[in-house]
Amino acid sequence: MHAVILAAILHLMPSPSPAWGETPVGFRHRMELIARSIDTATRTVRTDHRRQLALAVVVVFWGEGRFSPHVQSGVRRGDGGRAICLAQAHQGELTELEWLSLAGLDAESTTSCAIVAAQRLKRAWRYCRDLDPKFSWQEAMVLYGTGRTCRAEESHWKNIFVDRGMKHSALVARR
Repeated sequence: MHAVILAAILHLMPSPSPAWGETPVGFRHRMELIARSIDTATRTVRTDHRRQLALAVVVVFWGEGRFSPHVQSGVRRGDGGRAICLAQAHQGELTELEWLSLAGLDAESTTSCAIVAAQRLKRAWRYCRDLDPKFSWQEAMVLYGTGRTCRAEESHWKNIFVDRGMKHSALVARR
């Protein structure tokens, strides 16, 4: 699964942004760490749809943080400082210490971030499927991103969520 996840990451982000000041070797090493973290997360958060969940986490990490080391480390946060790590996770049910520990360039922090993303995506998938059995990971990513709806058209960011759904479908179709 690690190779599938790494290939998906590199498909979405083939090289580092010049703004990051990261060498190609350092970038590749960090992407491998992220892929291992997602692989571990999807072994921890059990589902019959492990590959789809792993690729949903990849798309969320890309969509929320573009795999930026600044977002991964917690230097840059979203939603007015309320969202942390590549998953741009809000504190929710986590203690403040647990939430702060999601940020970091190390394996432990990145894996914790991936586990929280996988848990929340799995929960969103179940919720959306209960609303409509035709709903899938695309709708789960909408709920993950909005916190209130499974339907992209009901959000202010419809185009963003449609794009994420298309990226997920394309990655799932790749062999």
